[in-house]
Amino acid sequence: MAQAACFLPFLPQDNRGLDSDGTQEALHLISNTLGKLLQADVASFWQSVKTNRGLQECLDSYLQFKRRLHDDSSLGDGSQGSTTLELQLSRRVFMVLMRLVTVEQSSPKAPSPTMEERASILDDNWILDIPKLMDICVVFRPGNLQLTQTLIQKTLEPETDSDTDL
Repeated sequence: MAQAACFLPFLPQDNRGLDSDGTQEALHLISNTLGKLLQADVASFWQSVKTNRGLQECLDSYLQFKRRLHDDSSLGDGSQGSTTLELQLSRRVFMVLMRLVTVEQSSPKAPSPTMEERASILDDNWILDIPKLMDICVVFRPGNLQLTQTLIQKTLEPETDSDTDL
């Protein structure tokens, strides 16, 4: 990602389905931008996480506004969306969150930040704090128990100092 990507926030009205052209277009843009971020090398990914406030707002707004399973009885199957686009967006948000807490192999051309640097980026930007971890559990756990548990465990692993904030 040579240039800074433009991440749109997920808005409450984005839960209403794809009957609106604006909603469908916004969900496509969010999903495609997250897909490109997931394809980025380690250094580019972490540079975006560190500097792109739009990415932080996108993830935060998705976790904040995504309709919960208990909000709508029509989602009783545990899915986080009823269309392919909504499911794809849900998977991509989850995979970005998972990549934030997963140690990746770096190359000499694209070095990976150290665990301390990663923790600092996440901490300084409040990317994975307690309210967001709770949102992650509520939004993703019903259809994805094992991976959600793994994500939460990996998030809490670096927190070894008693005075470190989440």
